[in-house]
Amino acid sequence: MRVVTTRVDEKDARDLAEVERVEKVERAEAVRKLLARGLRDWKIEFALKKLRKREVSIAKAAEIAGVSFSDMLDLMANENIDIGYGQKELLNDFAGLQETFGKSFIKKPFAVAKALGK
Repeated sequence: MRVVTTRVDEKDARDLAEVERVEKVERAEAVRKLLARGLRDWKIEFALKKLRKREVSIAKAAEIAGVSFSDMLDLMANENIDIGYGQKELLNDFAGLQETFGKSFIKKPFAVAKALGK
């Protein structure tokens, strides 16, 4: 484990003392927990920022944030970030599924896509 030293203002020092008291932990443990939580939150915010700018894929954003793909989709939904998957992509996926599994796999892809597009 590495040692990190920092200065904090009086309010933060009082808040840290409160965390120590409430959590019944020593200062070092309280700081480690708070730092881990802050870093996790920062990674998520950073990944979402990159997604908004279309700089990374959803899978890459999940990797950056240290969360699962499905958790990243939930985070994106909470932040109203478009996943970039519309009716055109859905129809292309239907066509690929029909090629792979036969025409009967999805009988009316256009009706399904239209219904989902509403």
